[in-house]
Amino acid sequence: MPSSFVDSVPSIVKSMIEVAPSKVIDVGPGWGKYGLMAREYCNASIVDCIEVSQGRIFTQDTIYDNIIESDVRNVDQKVWSNYDLVLIIDVIEHMSIIEGQKLVNEILSQGASIIISTPKIWEAQEDEKNPYEKHVSLWDWTMFPEPAVDSSTIDSIIFLLRP
Repeated sequence: MPSSFVDSVPSIVKSMIEVAPSKVIDVGPGWGKYGLMAREYCNASIVDCIEVSQGRIFTQDTIYDNIIESDVRNVDQKVWSNYDLVLIIDVIEHMSIIEGQKLVNEILSQGASIIISTPKIWEAQEDEKNPYEKHVSLWDWTMFPEPAVDSSTIDSIIFLLRP
């Protein structure tokens, strides 16, 4: 299972602390490091995730309160109103630009803040066991709403978006 760039971790955690969420949902959580950090650094009372069945791993059951097993593009947009913060860390590049922009707009319309991280440079990525791991788009700054905070690193665009 691929993982996010290590230099992104401090920027993402600092943005999480700035939001100070009590309810967090992590989209495509992988190993769950950001869910764990939401508990440790933000003292979040609810930390849930959305993960496709092909991405489920054992650590997620320990870290997350609830796991919604689904493709995020199929989740009812009203779910976002249950959270203060949505983490989309190294996920948005796995969908088309149109799908990603629709998702971002749906989340913001429901009143949740979003932290998005995505690679700056295109790297082909595929996994025979998990077709959702395929990179299908490369994002740049102009494709997002105006960020509240830009914490980008040498490897990743990292934005905090507020409703």
